[in-house]
Parts: sequence; structure tokens; C-alpha cells
Amino acid sequence: MASLRSLTGKYKNRKTYLGRGRDGDGKAFDIATDIPIEPPGLTPEDPGYADAKKEFERQALEHVNDVEARTRTNKANGSSKMTEEEFEARAKFRAKKVLGQNTKASFAAFIIAWLWEHVIRNRVDYTKTLAVCRLVRGLLAITKDAGCKTIHDVRQIHFDLLILRMQMASYAPSVVNNSVDYLKNLGRSIERATGNNVTSGLAKEATDYDERMPFTFAEVMQIFTTLPAVVGDKVREWTTFLLVMLYTEMRPVDAKDIKREHIIFQGEIGLIQVKSSKTAAFRRKEKWMPMHRSLQKHVRALLDAHSFKSGDFLLKHLHHMDEKSISNKFTELLGVADVDQLRNKPEDRIKEFSKKALYSMKHTSCAWLDAAGARDEEDEHDDSTPEAREHYRHSVVDDPHLLALMRRKVNLMPAVEVPVGTNSPA
Repeated sequence: MASLRSLTGKYKNRKTYLGRGRDGDGKAFDIATDIPIEPPGLTPEDPGYADAKKEFERQALEHVNDVEARTRTNKANGSSKMTEEEFEARAKFRAKKVLGQNTKASFAAFIIAWLWEHVIRNRVDYTKTLAVCRLVRGLLAITKDAGCKTIHDVRQIHFDLLILRMQMASYAPSVVNNSVDYLKNLGRSIERATGNNVTSGLAKEATDYDERMPFTFAEVMQIFTTLPAVVGDKVREWTTFLLVMLYTEMRPVDAKDIKREHIIFQGEIGLIQVKSSKTAAFRRKEKWMPMHRSLQKHVRALLDAHSFKSGDFLLKHLHHMDEKSISNKFTELLGVADVDQLRNKPEDRIKEFSKKALYSMKHTSCAWLDAAGARDEEDEHDDSTPEAREHYRHSVVDDPHLLALMRRKVNLMPAVEVPVGTNSPA
């Protein structure tokens, strides 16, 4: 167990606490901290001095105990004797203490405790965690400039200013709206501790579903014509990937991860399982649709060329690329193909419409499916329960007549004739 150095002898003039611990071999070592010995702004005659001094001493002892536990390693396997579960439990306890009612913690300490507790409790993935960290950094900068020392000094205007800066910068409305949700979660924690509702003025920005323009058919053909020059020997994967997006409405993150079991054939008719990572309700159900003849030709050729097993990804190279890298490569493709990305700003919007990008393939798919009458519309069932809607909808897998009808509708979509095994459209 670590301890704090006695403030006597050569240590009597120290301004911060110094700890003393022992490593796995029993060798003593010093542990420096940045925790002050004397509470800043208080004298021994002031009320609350003793409590503040005791609290600083407790924090310093916790810090040196953590450092000592980290340095004690098992030489057999090099792992720490304190498990990650123990570290998480200790941190969770401290976070709850900081987030407790009537806390007097600084805003920086409070918001970091909230961030840790929010990420761990919800098991937020690393990309979202980075987004929340950037949001927290912006909020801390605003409160620091405003001179906020504790969470009791934080006001609604600080949150409003952060969102206003995001709206004035080049952030999409969806990014701003996600930030509003995160800040309202933080605001509820602050309200529980202080009674102040600091996020009541936050409102989401109106968004337009059709704000990203689809590609024209001529632009689609130009994209496939230019594809081999940009992606090289990965042209077969990229062609299949873009055709999946174009004929199924799937998002890039879903289209790149199609597996062998997501493709089935009933005679000459091929079906693909449509995935959506956006909504939990969609993820829970299986939606199959017949493949367009242009897509089916490439999928069948891919299956014939490789011996895929169940669980294998069809697009192995793209599967290992993150969505940002794929999007950047597609943006490069648009530049080489000389496709006008049309980023315009109307008078009544804070920011311009989104430019044409990889996601425009999905919007193009939506426009084509609407025109062909093959879109899965549920307007007449919107008032029904999810169970009733699922029971009402027939499956194209089980009903050959419905499958034939859906196939005719899907094949009304424009055909992108890209010959298999060549580098350019016919």
C-alpha cells in the first residue's frame, strides 16, 4: 500500500504531495503528484480549510495508490496485478462521487467524469467517443474563457454558443443535432447536481432528407467508366460494391460488409438480404429483395470465381477499409470523372446543401426505386403496430408470385451495363 511522504525534513517546503510506493520487487520509489498541500485561496483561519485540506490529502493518496498498482507487474506474464475490472470499478465510484448532488467540483472535473461514465456505461464505440471528446473540448474552452470555476457557474449561454459556432462552421445538420443530444445528456447531469437547466434553449436544426442530390444516369456511367483508372486491380470489388448501393439503397458501411449467406438464388432469380445499420428495428428483421439483372450478373461472376463459405465477406478488400477511406477514394474518383458536385447554399439555410459524394449513390438508388415503383412503402400501415406490419408483409422468399412481381419492378430501374471482367462499361 502506498503512502504520502511526511512533510518534514527535506520535504517540509513542498507545495504538492509526494507519495512513496513499492514496485513488484519491493523496491521503494517516489510518486510525484500535482495536488497542492495547501488549499488554494484559503488560510487556516477560514471556514472549510480543514475539510479542503483533508480532501486534497485523500485525492493524493488515491493517486499514489493507483500509480503503485500500475507499476506492480507479474514478471511471468507482464500483466498488472490490478485487473481492468478493478480499475473500472474504482473509476466508476469516483465518477459517481463527482457527479453527485450538490457537488462542488470544477466544471472540468465534472465534465470529464461525465464523459467517462457516459462512454463506459453505454459502451460507446471509439469514433463516437472521439466526437464527444471534441465536443467536450469546445465546451471547456468556452467555459474557461467565461471564468467558470465550478458547475454552478455554467449557464445556458455557454451551451448555446457552442452549438452556434458549430452551425456557423462547416458542420452538417445531422452532426449538430447529434451534438445537441450529447449536450442535453450532459445538461441533465448538471441539473441533477445544481438544479439549473442549462440546456433548455438547445434545439435541433431542421434537416432535409433530400438535401443531397442524386447522380444523373450519365454521371453514373461516367463514374463506372473512370473506376478502373482510380482503383486499379480492385475494380471488380468496387464495381460490385457500387452496384449493391445503387440497386438496394444500402449505405456504404452495410454494402461493403455483405457476406455469402446474404445472397441466395431461387432458380435464375438472385436475392440479396438488405441490411441497415442505422435503426435497431431494421437490424432485427430480414428483408430480402430480388437483385437487378446488372447487379446479379456481377454477383454471380464473383461467386463463380471464388469459393466463398458461410460467413465470408464477398468484398474482402473493402471490408477491411473504414468508411472514411472508402469515401475519400470515391471523392477522388469524382474528381477524375469530372462530376460536378454541386454544393449550393440557398438563402434560407444556415449552410449549403451537401455536395455529391459516396452517399449520393444511396440517394440515386432511392430516386430510381421510387421511379420504378419498387420502394418498400408503408404509408397505409403507419398506424399499425410493428408486429402487425411484420405479419401483414409477405416475404418474397416464400411467395414466388410476389418475387416475380418485385423482380419485374426492380428491373425497371436503369441498367448500368458494366461487362464482367473488363475495365470499362460497354
